[in-house]
Amino acid sequence: MNDQTPELQFLTKERLKHLWKDEVFFYKFVTDRNALGYQANFLRDQHTRLAFCSGRRVGKTEVAAVKVLHRAVTYPQQEILIIAPTQRQASILFNRIANFVNSNPFINTLVKNQTQTMLFFRNGSAIYALPAGRTGFTIRGYSPHMVVIDEAAFVPEQVFTSIILSLASIGTRYLIYTSTPFGERGRFYLACEDPESPFHKYYVSAEDSPIVSEEFLKEQKSILTEAEYKQDVLGQFVPESDVWITKDLFLSCVSHMEFTERRSDRYYFLGVDVARFGTDETVFIVGEVTEEGELTVVHIESTSTKPLTDTVGRIVRLHKEWNFSSIYVDETGLGGGAVDMAVEQDAPIEAITFTLRDIAEMYNHMKWCFEKRMIKVPMSKKLMHQVTNVLYGYTSTGIWKHIKEEKIHDDYADALALLCLSIIKHHKDSIIYLKGEKK
Repeated sequence: MNDQTPELQFLTKERLKHLWKDEVFFYKFVTDRNALGYQANFLRDQHTRLAFCSGRRVGKTEVAAVKVLHRAVTYPQQEILIIAPTQRQASILFNRIANFVNSNPFINTLVKNQTQTMLFFRNGSAIYALPAGRTGFTIRGYSPHMVVIDEAAFVPEQVFTSIILSLASIGTRYLIYTSTPFGERGRFYLACEDPESPFHKYYVSAEDSPIVSEEFLKEQKSILTEAEYKQDVLGQFVPESDVWITKDLFLSCVSHMEFTERRSDRYYFLGVDVARFGTDETVFIVGEVTEEGELTVVHIESTSTKPLTDTVGRIVRLHKEWNFSSIYVDETGLGGGAVDMAVEQDAPIEAITFTLRDIAEMYNHMKWCFEKRMIKVPMSKKLMHQVTNVLYGYTSTGIWKHIKEEKIHDDYADALALLCLSIIKHHKDSIIYLKGEKK
């Protein structure tokens, strides 16, 4: 035993027994920290259905990682799935588990093999990190003993059906949802709020968590809207008001496919919203379009507090990379200068002045693209948040009006609306046909 590390020497039979039986003791062993009250309760909870609804930064990912790891090392032949909207998001929780494994000499001896998305243990247990996709096809073929769905509020409805079917085997099967809330909709909302839900629920506000600093809370309160603060910090479900594109509609058009390379049989367009005020961003959204006018967002980038020359330089660079059929730019305010300079560089610019009628037209086109499933968008939190928070009303003459609220930015939403407008303008014949035929 002398050649063993202090961690292994310290593991007496009694201590090892304690590790295996008590998830809170195990948490201390792998994190070197004491679990907070709500973390301890969640770790020790043996209900087969758990929902953890919280604000940001309360230790949700860490406590879920420890719960998964404890299950894998203490029960043999366990198949455990970590599901999230995208592979990148699933890897966040998986990497936390991998870090615990790699930094703890004893736990590391229990591992047989490890990849970037899989952990295999000597007792036959395995942990897999998988993207949800749109339908849950990645889950087929598994018969898991435990499934943890991270960011569950953002996972499409069809995925839950696939997961529940995978848990139908005989024996005890665990299903755990962890997420910040995202509107009064979906399986996560029902799991947390339906009085007849079989889920044992945990609600944790960042304001109540001792690991969240006052500085962070003050900063978030200063930059977020009241609804955003309730949702992202307090962990509360916030009802949708008069939003133009609902969260369900947006999520139904999310694509989890990775873009690989530019194709010669596709058209490419660019929507650019130029920053107007100090906290605004200049946003560039690139769209790939088929002959039929179906649009996929393939690239998003943004800048802040940059001069107009930088904006023009980015437009020119992106045009060289993508060879755009058209570039739609907001020329209101500072955008006018960017338009003039970009035209001098022979970029195919279409300048749009944001009058009430222009804004109404492009936002109507964007909504049509979503409703007809003519658009595929990535799981971008900023894009999703801005698009699903566009409030609307009507003028006394019946014109659609975008209602602005303090602290709600619309740079990403405007850039996407400009992109949708460019597609419809340049694929008019195809779009007219599809408006009559595509369901």
